[in-house]
Amino acid sequence: MSIYPVPLKKWYSKKDDPENHRILKIMAKYDTCKECGGKIDLRRAWGHHSLPWGYGDFWCSRKCLNKK
Repeated sequence: MSIYPVPLKKWYSKKDDPENHRILKIMAKYDTCKECGGKIDLRRAWGHHSLPWGYGDFWCSRKCLNKK
């Protein structure tokens, strides 16, 4: 597993990885951006590769990711 943040749309696409995409969608509904506290939109969100297994953080965009 990667410890580096990745673009979630590319890593967990609905077509290629439907189960993990579904898990991330549920997590994003209840979580907020680590940097700004904003809502998570999976089309723009970044996060740790290990998020579907319960480890890591969400960022709402690359802009917030780069602020860390």
